[in-house]
Amino acid sequence: MILFKHPEKQREYAELRPELRKVVREIERVAWEKFGDEIVVTSMYRGDSSKSVHAWYRGIDIAILEHGGLEGSEWVRSYINQKYPYGKLGCETVPPLDHGTAAHLHVQII
Repeated sequence: MILFKHPEKQREYAELRPELRKVVREIERVAWEKFGDEIVVTSMYRGDSSKSVHAWYRGIDIAILEHGGLEGSEWVRSYINQKYPYGKLGCETVPPLDHGTAAHLHVQII
């Protein structure tokens, strides 16, 4: 199940690029099947910069709840990067977890 930190994020979810929703559904599936964890969407659209993937509905931030912990999130990150290569040299679909204010998956597509 996909949970939303803020109710308005559920409406924004429909605006995401279809390719990104596909990746998010895969994250939801593997987080549940491997760890019994739900995912929480914490951020999507951010209009603070036209250079940000968030400004174009090509980026989403997700927290994986509970059982897998940081190791589980890292496992999911590695799995998604192998299954969905970003396609740009030096970039990943899911960058390392050590960015921002808390450990989370930042998922992006071209």
